[in-house]
Amino acid sequence: MKSVNNNKENWLIFIDDKEKCKNIKNELEESEKKNDSHMKVKIEDSEKGSEIEKIEGVLAVDASSKTDEEYQQIVLNERLNGHINVLITTSVLDNGVNLTGIHNIVISDMAKVKSLQMVGRARVERNGDKQAKKTLYIKKTKEKDVKARIDDLEKQRDAYHRYNLAYAYKNYPTYTDKPYEYAFLNKYYDGKEDDWKDAKHWFGRDRETPSKLYPNEIARSLAERLVPKYKSILEEMQRLAKEQNCAGHNYLQYQLSWFGKNMMKKTTLLLSAKARHIKN
Repeated sequence: MKSVNNNKENWLIFIDDKEKCKNIKNELEESEKKNDSHMKVKIEDSEKGSEIEKIEGVLAVDASSKTDEEYQQIVLNERLNGHINVLITTSVLDNGVNLTGIHNIVISDMAKVKSLQMVGRARVERNGDKQAKKTLYIKKTKEKDVKARIDDLEKQRDAYHRYNLAYAYKNYPTYTDKPYEYAFLNKYYDGKEDDWKDAKHWFGRDRETPSKLYPNEIARSLAERLVPKYKSILEEMQRLAKEQNCAGHNYLQYQLSWFGKNMMKKTTLLLSAKARHIKN
């Protein structure tokens, strides 16, 4: 917010979770309500015939925003609208959209191709961007974070496996053993709170036959595709940790290499300065 209010900087923030996008947008707006800054703009209230004050500096978009007029203007103009300084977006923006006038980019993805695509959305203007220098922020990922993500995905895959066992008899008339169905329903609809909360995202019902359960095929497809992806990242992190003996920074160092950057020199200087400070 300081960089926006004091330096008129624009931010492009990628978070591949629409709920987190909304939450961070709300947090930024709440913080701005306490400040008297240009982020607060006056707009005309047509119903009351007067001006009202509104926080207009932050916009969050996801796949459902493609028909939103504000989003369409940004895509068409290839830059943030005048009153928008912070765009928080899911990967809906990672292909086919170019934005100029971006000063800061934030990515939290672990995969190389996706990260490069995200950074590539912030373009330099054809006629010469006065603010061509851009600051990139990357979330440092630890092995435990990747392992936790794999565990979550495996739990989801297990749920779909249990579903297949529970309702196999519907596809095979000779299969009449229903204990699997009882066990499935007991776990995901009568069991622990976390299980039935997960079930709301992984399974659904339609209005015509509410007694029937259907798996979320998109979620199932993503789980199958993402498990090998994260396992590959984990193996890469473990290999780098062994080769470089630099736990905690090794994968971040690898990520920076995607952009032709190296943090080791700067890290050494910072550690040396800290050591001198402690000594003194």
